[in-house]
Amino acid sequence: MKLRVHLKENSYSIHIKKGILNAVSSFCLSYSKILLVTDSGVPKQYLDIVKKEIPHCLLFTLKKGEKNKNMQSVNAILHQLFINNFDRHDLILAIGGGVVLDLCAFVASIYKRGMHYGSIPTTVLAQVDSCIGGKNGINYDSFKNGVGTFYHPKFVLIDPLVLDTLPKRHWNNGLIEALKMGLIHDKNLFDLIATKNIKKNIQSIIYHSLKNKIDIIEQDVHDIGVRQILNYGHTLGHAIESYCNFKVLHGEAVAYGMVLETKQNEIKEQLLQIYQKIHLKKIKPIPLTLLKPYIMQDKKRVHQSIIIPQINQIGSCQLVEISMNVFFKQMGDEIHE
Repeated sequence: MKLRVHLKENSYSIHIKKGILNAVSSFCLSYSKILLVTDSGVPKQYLDIVKKEIPHCLLFTLKKGEKNKNMQSVNAILHQLFINNFDRHDLILAIGGGVVLDLCAFVASIYKRGMHYGSIPTTVLAQVDSCIGGKNGINYDSFKNGVGTFYHPKFVLIDPLVLDTLPKRHWNNGLIEALKMGLIHDKNLFDLIATKNIKKNIQSIIYHSLKNKIDIIEQDVHDIGVRQILNYGHTLGHAIESYCNFKVLHGEAVAYGMVLETKQNEIKEQLLQIYQKIHLKKIKPIPLTLLKPYIMQDKKRVHQSIIIPQINQIGSCQLVEISMNVFFKQMGDEIHE
C-alpha cells in the first residue's frame, strides 16, 4: 500500500508493507551520511535489520518516554550531528514511536535551517497518526508540545509486523487516535474498530487513518483552519498528560477527553463500549481546577476564547469558537465522571 501527501512544496510518500524494514536501503541510496535515532524502547531486532540495510549509518539511542521529549534530548541529537559534521543534504532517520519522530523532525527543521528527515514509526500511535502531517514539537516546562515547527519527512516507511512486539497498552494508546479519526471524519473506520478484530485488520486501520488525515492536512497544512478538527479530545487530553507528568499515555488521556467533549449520549455510549472492548486503561478523574493552567496553554486558544471541534454525528465534525468561561462551565459538570 502506498499513500502520497500532496503539498505545494515537500510532497512525500508513505509506504505501508509487511517486511518493508528489509528494504530500507532502497530509500537511502542518495545519502552518504545517515544518523539513525531511536530510543531504548525499540526492540533490538528491528534496529539490527535497519543497520544491516544501511551499515554506514551512525546509531544514536535516547531514553524512552514522553518525559524525554525535551530540549535536553534535542541538544543530544544536535551534538551528534555537529561532531560528525553532517550537512543539510544528509539524513536523520527516526525509528520509534511518536516521541522519537517528533524529536527528530524538530531537530531536522532547525539544524542548519533544515536537513533531510525520514521516519520509520514502530508504534500504533505513530503509524496511524503522528508519522505524517509535519507537526512536531517538544514539551516545555511540562506543557505538551509547547515548542515546535512544521517540517515534513522525505519518506515514511510503515511495517505492521513491528507491532507484534508492542505491549497491549500501547496498542490501545494508538487505537484511540484511529478511533478519533473515524469519529470526526470516517464512519466506516469507526465501525471497523467497533465491530471487527483489531489485529487482523490493523493494516486497513492504518491505511484509512492516514488516508483521512492526508485529506485534512492537504486542505490546511499549517493548522489554522479545518485541520484543527484533528484535536478532538485533545484540549483536555493534553492537559491531563501534562498534569500527570506524562505518566498517563497520550491515547488514554485523549480517550477521556473525547468522552467529556462528546455531548450526544448515544455516541458517548458507543465510545465507552469500544473502550471496554479494547480494555483501555482507566485514569482517575481530575478536578478541572487542576487542569485549567494547562488548558490555558492550548494552541487552539484565541485570547479569551478557544476553538473546539464538535460532532453531531459519527463521521462529521465542525469547529466552533466559544469563550474560555463557557468551555470551563461545560466541562465543570462532567469532569468528575
